[in-house]
Amino acid sequence: MTNFNTEEDILDLAHIDSLCTALGPERLGKLLTRFLETIDEAIQKLVTAIDAQDSENVLEESHQLKGVARNLGVLSVGLVAQHIEEACRSEQYESAYAQKSDLEAAHQACKKALADYLEKLT
Repeated sequence: MTNFNTEEDILDLAHIDSLCTALGPERLGKLLTRFLETIDEAIQKLVTAIDAQDSENVLEESHQLKGVARNLGVLSVGLVAQHIEEACRSEQYESAYAQKSDLEAAHQACKKALADYLEKLT
């Protein structure tokens, strides 16, 4: 199981700060807020696919989640989604499915860390 104990394990602050510089605090705040509003549904879709052992949807959902998370500097979710995607691409489905608890831990950690970041941003 992966631990997400520190902010550095959860968020790529240098990347997020560069987004803030490029986009401005208000626009970045809107993007991160939108991510927080949609992350529960995205994680649920992936968990549902894992529970159904639907490898095609696990691959699709993990790839999409990885991209969004990485683009916004959410390391924890991006990393676990990447591991799930790579396991599926290697046809190591049991390994992919076994990462469900890591995904859920990353999900909870990112929600708290992003909420804290947004509070500091405003």
